[in-house]
Amino acid sequence: MKRILHISFFIVLALFVFGSASVAQVTVTAGSGGTNISADKAANATSPQWTTLGNIVLTETVKSGFSAGGTLILTAPSGWQFNSPGTVTTTVTGGSGGQNVAVTGVTVASGTITLTLTVGATTKTDILTIIGLQARSTNGATLPASGNIL
Repeated sequence: MKRILHISFFIVLALFVFGSASVAQVTVTAGSGGTNISADKAANATSPQWTTLGNIVLTETVKSGFSAGGTLILTAPSGWQFNSPGTVTTTVTGGSGGQNVAVTGVTVASGTITLTLTVGATTKTDILTIIGLQARSTNGATLPASGNIL
């Protein structure tokens, strides 16, 4: 019998810190596809599978939203893991003439995804999209009740 997990996988990033003291002012559009994930897909299942989540989009609300380079780390909730090494990609779009933000590195581990960002200026409102995130429960017998990617 297939057990279904009702979990809402979404990003909780009201604010995150880059550099030493600057705080990003962005809106976050959470990825879709994190509800009703079957326990039969868990890491210890007979045929484990990854669930691909929808794109996560961070949009600057002011031109200085991404004001300094640094790292952005997404953390899997307890009882969940990311597809490591997995293929997570990013795109950055900006106003006319290009963007100010560049993603210079993406590292995928089972518990975290780390993006390294550089910021060349604060003259445009940039949109950072995280693509290809995959997740699954670590244990189908003891499913977590819920979780958020932080």
